[in-house]
Amino acid sequence: MRQKVCAVVALGLTPAACSAYQHITVVGGLEQPSVIMSESANSDRPVRVCVDYLTVFEPGRGNGLDGAVWRVRSASDRCVILGSITYGQTPEGFVVDTPPQPLRADTVYEISGHGWTGGWMPRVPWIGADRVRYRDGAWRSVSN
Repeated sequence: MRQKVCAVVALGLTPAACSAYQHITVVGGLEQPSVIMSESANSDRPVRVCVDYLTVFEPGRGNGLDGAVWRVRSASDRCVILGSITYGQTPEGFVVDTPPQPLRADTVYEISGHGWTGGWMPRVPWIGADRVRYRDGAWRSVSN
């Protein structure tokens, strides 16, 4: 289940600040893997969420967007409902900030995304991230 973290004003029981964590998982081959948003770290079943941006970084390559090997974002100020994003393929309604660079085996990449949730509470922002490496024919999460 998606985790939501909310600060609640005690007297009014009104959400003052909320955010959600969305698990990001990388599946598929090295050339065009898919990034999926899922309900748990151990799931490869995508959940459709509203996405603002997705960035793939190679740590040590540079600071900020200089370290990005691919970055896509919504073309407008509205997020787009997606279940997955295939590396190098720009989803409809998105623009490319950083064109895709070839991915390499045994290289650590950081994937991060942002968007908005729905549900019984007002829409709140979600964030998600993972550190992955392609090794022995599969993408695997790596620790720091």
